[in-house]
Amino acid sequence: MTGFATALIDLERLHSAPGSRLAAIHDSGYRFELMAYNYDVAVLTAAAAAASGGNSSSGGSGAGGAALNLTRVTGSDQAPQDPVEAVVDLPGMQWYLRVAPAEGWRPGWYVPVLVVVVVVDVAFAVMTFAVLVSRRQHQRLLEALLPREMIDNLRHDDAMRLGPRMLEAG
Repeated sequence: MTGFATALIDLERLHSAPGSRLAAIHDSGYRFELMAYNYDVAVLTAAAAAASGGNSSSGGSGAGGAALNLTRVTGSDQAPQDPVEAVVDLPGMQWYLRVAPAEGWRPGWYVPVLVVVVVVDVAFAVMTFAVLVSRRQHQRLLEALLPREMIDNLRHDDAMRLGPRMLEAG
């Protein structure tokens, strides 16, 4: 003799009960949703009738020929954004627990730090450009005021003056 047994569980009540593990997920700062396959009863009935009648054709797709789609069983007020998913195996079915931090995966300080890094990089680039422009203007001024031979002589004298100092330091 075969038969079916059905148990009804009020999951929203289970979710909101004191000490509930699902409520603990929400209280820890996470958004979650528990998803389950929604079986089309008409397709299941037709598949059962076909199986008992010896007919091998079944409509739909998925387990036992049932047309499946995910339905939200319970969860937090807002759906999680970019969640991780864990499969919960139950007898004859699978549920999916999707969890993500309420504030998202990026910490709150990420954007301000990124802005500071960009501003510091731009400031450093502007200062480097200013130093290069200043040196070039100094070089042009020197070339405009002094003859080329004197500039070459100054460069040669600088090398001679630095040479012995460099040797003494070593």
